[in-house]
Amino acid sequence: MPSGIYDRTTPPRKITDFDWKAIASYYDLGHSSYDCIIKFGIRQHNWKTATKLGLVKPRSFSESHKLVARKTWTPERRKKVSASLTKLFDEKPWMHPCARNAKLHISGMTYPEKLAKQALDTAKIVYEAQARIKRFWIDFLVGKICIEIDGEFWHGPTRVQYSANRDAQITALGFKIFHFPAKEVMTNPQTILSVL
Repeated sequence: MPSGIYDRTTPPRKITDFDWKAIASYYDLGHSSYDCIIKFGIRQHNWKTATKLGLVKPRSFSESHKLVARKTWTPERRKKVSASLTKLFDEKPWMHPCARNAKLHISGMTYPEKLAKQALDTAKIVYEAQARIKRFWIDFLVGKICIEIDGEFWHGPTRVQYSANRDAQITALGFKIFHFPAKEVMTNPQTILSVL
């Protein structure tokens, strides 16, 4: 068992008994304070005293968070988690966040989507909000017509390729997709009725 925080049989050592330059350089390589405590056999009170004396410069919360995220969220892990979530939502679609929002009806919608919903309700048009087609979620589905309210975040320039692929797959199934910019819906929600 390494000496350190768990081993209470060894006598306590003074702060001057440790090579703090070596400990600080090991810590600066991205190791945690716990790693230093275990590797060098120091105790927690020695570590706290060393930080107070300036022998080791502690990291800020954001720096520590970045280090942890870099270690845990590798590209391989991201891909693995994404694949497992896709599989889960394909097998159990009711667990998908969009499906849960659809159950809550209006509470999971953005403001432009709420305006579009009100326009469809006033026109007494039968629709399905947050409808699922294969693995994709559509804002409003009226028969074989898909109505998408494109906000800047989800349908911005960075997601053009994804949206094009998604639209192609949905169109191949016999659906027609109509996109309306969120700003346009906010100024005149009745514009979505023009495609029906």
